Amino acid sequence: MKKHLYRIAWTVVILFVLGFVGINTVKIVLPGYRGVFETAGYVYQHSYENGPHITVPFSQVHLFNVREQVFPFAFKLKMSSMQYVSVKGTVNFQLNGNNVHRLYLAVGEEYQPVLITPLLEG
Repeated sequence: MKKHLYRIAWTVVILFVLGFVGINTVKIVLPGYRGVFETAGYVYQHSYENGPHITVPFSQVHLFNVREQVFPFAFKLKMSSMQYVSVKGTVNFQLNGNNVHRLYLAVGEEYQPVLITPLLEG
């Protein structure tokens, strides 16, 4: 009788562990985003579209918004006639969904202060 209880207990533990690992293999990319999957520092050379995807257990998904985004800016300039000119505007941009993994490899998730802000200030 004891042997039977040990088998049931081990079966429950194994099923729990397999279920936990199985749930961690499914990653969902939301609509309007593209996903970049990373496992133990390795970045997959593919940008994943929206929907569920099966990956290696315990991998991370980094989501990038591929819809049109607005980046407002404002700064003051000093002219040669010693007058200040205030410049305000917005930059509309949209990421190329097929190359998001390259952006993540080159810059990371925080690409706006690295790419867009220096472009406007330069």
